[in-house]
Amino acid sequence: MTRPRDTTPELTALDGTESTLVDPASGDLARATTSTLRKFFSLPNVLDYGAKNDNTGTAQTGFAAAAAAAAAAGGGLVRVPAGDYRFTAMFDQPETVSFISDGPAAATIHPVGAITAWRYKPASGVTYIRDSIAGIGFRGTSSTVAALQVSDCFGYLVRDVTIEDCTAGVGLLSHNINAWTEGLTLDNVHLANNAVGLRYQRTSGSGGTDSVGYGRWKNLFINVPVGAIGVDLGQGGALNLYASHLVAVIWINTNGTGVRVQSGSTIDGLFMVDGEKEVASSGTVGVNNSGVVTGLGRFEMSVDGNTFGAFKVIAQYRDGMSGSSGGVEWQQFATSQLSHGYGAGFGFRSGDNVDDIWFQIYEHTNNKFRFQRADFGTQPTASVEVASIDVNGAMDLASFLQLREGAEPAAPAANRARLFLVDNGSGKTQLKVRFATGASQTIATEP
Repeated sequence: MTRPRDTTPELTALDGTESTLVDPASGDLARATTSTLRKFFSLPNVLDYGAKNDNTGTAQTGFAAAAAAAAAAGGGLVRVPAGDYRFTAMFDQPETVSFISDGPAAATIHPVGAITAWRYKPASGVTYIRDSIAGIGFRGTSSTVAALQVSDCFGYLVRDVTIEDCTAGVGLLSHNINAWTEGLTLDNVHLANNAVGLRYQRTSGSGGTDSVGYGRWKNLFINVPVGAIGVDLGQGGALNLYASHLVAVIWINTNGTGVRVQSGSTIDGLFMVDGEKEVASSGTVGVNNSGVVTGLGRFEMSVDGNTFGAFKVIAQYRDGMSGSSGGVEWQQFATSQLSHGYGAGFGFRSGDNVDDIWFQIYEHTNNKFRFQRADFGTQPTASVEVASIDVNGAMDLASFLQLREGAEPAAPAANRARLFLVDNGSGKTQLKVRFATGASQTIATEP
C-alpha cells in the first residue's frame, strides 16, 4: 500500500534525548523520550488504511479500518496525522480504541452533508472503559447535525479538541439513548460558532435515563454566536446533572444564551461560568434556568471586562435554587459596575409560574439600593420601583409602611428611636415610640 504524505514534522532527535511531541500515554503535548516517540510513530495510522489528509475522498472509511485493526489487536491508540479529513458519513468509534493527533486540533474533520460526523456509542451497552479523542478538530457546515456525539458510556475524554461552524447544528452532543452518559470529561475544548455549542440530550422512550453526572470540564471555552446557545441541558427530556464540576468561559453575542437549563432538569453540582467580555446586548442571557437548582447545586457566574454597554440580564433563574420556589431569579447589570466588573444586583421571586412577582435589589447610578418589582413574564426593564434606601439610610416608599402589634421593644442605643404597635389593654392599637431613655411615649391610639 502506498502511504500518502505524512505532514508530521520530521524529528531528528532520535538518539535517546528528549523531543517535544504528543505523549500518547496522556494525550498531552509534552516532553517525550525516544521510546515514547517510537511507540507513537508505530501506532496504527489512518493514512495507512486509506484515509487522505487533503480534504478529499471518504476519510471515515480509513478511520474505521484503522480502528478495526487496533481493536483486533486488543485496543489502544490510533494516530491521526495533521491535516484535513473529509467525512461523508458518520464514523462510529469502537470500544477500547482511542484517537490521537500530533497536537491540539492538528487534524481537522470536515463533515459533508446532514450527518453526525463522529459518534462514540459502545455497541455492548454502557462501558467503563475510558476511551478518548485528542488533538482532533471539527469544521462543520450549516448542514451538520452534530460534529461529535458521545452516548451511553462512562468516562469518555475529549482533550485538545476544537469544534466550530455547525451553524444550524450541535458542536458536542452528549446523548442518553439507551442508557446514561456520565463522566464526560472535557479538557482544553473550544466550541465556536455553533447553533448549540454543547448539548445534553435524552431519548427517554428508548431507555435513555436522566443521569448525566460526574462530569468534569477544565479549560472549556465557548463562543456563542448571535441568537445561539452555549450549553443546553435537557433537550428531549428532563436530565439530572449531578456530582459534577463544570467550569467554562463563555463569550455571548447578541441575543445569545450562555447556559440554558430546560424544564424539569436539575443541577445538583457546581456549575461555574466566567463570562469574558460578552458583546453588549439587552437580549443576551448568561443563564436561563427553567429547571431546578437543588441539593449541592450552585451556579456561579462572574464577569470580567467592561464592554457591556446596554447589556442587561446576566443570569436568569426561573425556578429558584431549591424545589420550585425561592432562590435567585435573575441578576441585572445597570450601567454602573463594581470595580472588578461584577454585577451589583440580584433578585428573587415566589413561584407558581402564573402570576408571580419578581423582585430585584441593586445599587443604581444614584447610589441607592432600589427595591423593584416586575410581573411574571416581563423583562427586568419593565420593573417598577417600590422602595429605595440611600447611602445615608433615608428610605423612600412608593406606598405606605405597615406595622403589626407586638411586644414593646427594649430601649435602643443613644440617638435612636423605635416605632412599634401594642394593644392598649382595651382592644385598641396604640402607636408608640421608645427612645434610649425614659418610658415609651404614645403617639396615637386607635379610635
